[in-house]
Amino acid sequence: MTYNTNGGTGSIDAVEVNAGDSITLNSGSTLTAPEGKEFVGRAKSSSAQSATVTSPFTPTKDEILYAVWGDVTPAEEPTT
Repeated sequence: MTYNTNGGTGSIDAVEVNAGDSITLNSGSTLTAPEGKEFVGRAKSSSAQSATVTSPFTPTKDEILYAVWGDVTPAEEPTT
């Protein structure tokens, strides 16, 4: 199984996993997001807008999982 940073920087090593076996996915914490974005999860498509793959993940074939980046949500200011 291969991880694709999908516009982020950094790398995650490919993982050898047998089809049908479950694997805990890498958290993405070693990746640097594109400017104004944050890591929201993984998907099987590079154009996915939301994370569609959850951990643990059970591949059925050799898979490429793409990082999904969402817009950074600004911190809310406390109300007075």
